[in-house]
Amino acid sequence: MVARVNLFNYAGVVVGAALIGVIADAADLRLAFGVPAVLVLLTVALAPAFRVADAARADARDVASRAGARRAGDGRTGSAREDSELEDSAREDSERDSSARSIAAR
Repeated sequence: MVARVNLFNYAGVVVGAALIGVIADAADLRLAFGVPAVLVLLTVALAPAFRVADAARADARDVASRAGARRAGDGRTGSAREDSELEDSAREDSERDSSARSIAAR
């Protein structure tokens, strides 16, 4: 996640400076600094769309807590099938997170 944010920082420095310079040459400096301000507001408005990973983690926690509640409620230690399903879910989450990190690192 940090790598993804840092990538946007670098792109913003390069593209932002060039964008301000081009707009300042074509119009005036006040308008040139207004464009990045509008882009910042747009970014803040779209920020909730990046919470997909948080929702997936919350779903995984809900599944785990329901399985734990079932085990505690009937006094059993749980079946091998439930344990296997939880391990598969955790493995899928781990694979999804690692693939997202490798894509962000590129």
